[in-house]
Amino acid sequence: MKKPCAYCKENLALTKEHVWPKGLIKRFDPEALTYSKNTNRFFKSDLVVKDVCVECNNVKLSSLDSYLCEIFDSTFHEFVAPGCPARINYNYDLLLRGLLKISFNSARTQADNLEKIKAHDRFSGYILDGGYRPSYVQLRLLIVTSAKQLQFGKGYIGNFEPDLLRCVDINYDGPLSARFFVRSVVIRSYWFYIIISKRKESKAKWEQFNRAFAGWKIQPGKLLQPGIHSLTIPASETTYMHEALLGSLVDAKFNRP
Repeated sequence: MKKPCAYCKENLALTKEHVWPKGLIKRFDPEALTYSKNTNRFFKSDLVVKDVCVECNNVKLSSLDSYLCEIFDSTFHEFVAPGCPARINYNYDLLLRGLLKISFNSARTQADNLEKIKAHDRFSGYILDGGYRPSYVQLRLLIVTSAKQLQFGKGYIGNFEPDLLRCVDINYDGPLSARFFVRSVVIRSYWFYIIISKRKESKAKWEQFNRAFAGWKIQPGKLLQPGIHSLTIPASETTYMHEALLGSLVDAKFNRP
C-alpha cells in the first residue's frame, strides 16, 4: 500500500522534498552542513523528506519556495546592525505558508516529533492551496542583530553574526506551555516564531499566552498581522546574539560545527 502524500493526502508516486527551499540554501551558503537530530551529527547534504508527491512538490509548494527566495534577496540576506531598525515587506499568507512548510517538513524528519507532526498536519491544506486561514497559529518576528566581540587585552575583535539557517523548537516552559508550543524558523537576523495551539483556543487564552510569552526569558518579537504588508521594528525592540537567547533553542546548531 502506498504512503499518501503529506500534503494532498493522495496515494501518488512520492518524491524527495527539501526541508529548506534549495534556492534558499544556495543563497545562504552552498557549503553549509546539515544537522540531523536523529543521528546528532552534521553531514554535507540537503535535508529531505520522501513523502511528497510530484505535483505538490514541483508545482504548488515550489511557488512558496520561490517567494521565500525573493524575500531573502530583498530583506533576509543582510545582517541587521546593532542600533539599527529593521523593516520587512511581506505577503502575510505566502510568508506564513512558506514558514509552516519548512516547520512541517522539519518536524517530519524527527521520529520523536509525532505530536508536532500531527499539529502541523492540520495546516497541510492551507500550506498547499492557501484559502481559509487557520486559527491555530500565530506568527511573530524577533530581530536579532550582530553583537560586538570583545577580547581581554585586545578589545574589539569583530562582530558575532547571527549567521543561522535553522528550524528548531523553542524551549518555552512558561504558563500555558502544555497548551501551546513554539517553533522558530531562523534566517540570519530574522527569527520567526510560529506559535501553534494544540487544540482550538479562545481569544482570551491566546491573549493569556501572549502575556506570558512576553514576560518569558527572551523577547517575544512583534506580532505579524493578516492584512498588513509591512512592519518596521525600531532598534529599541531588537535584541542581539547572546547566551540566553541561544539557550532557548532546542537542538539549535550553527551552520558549521
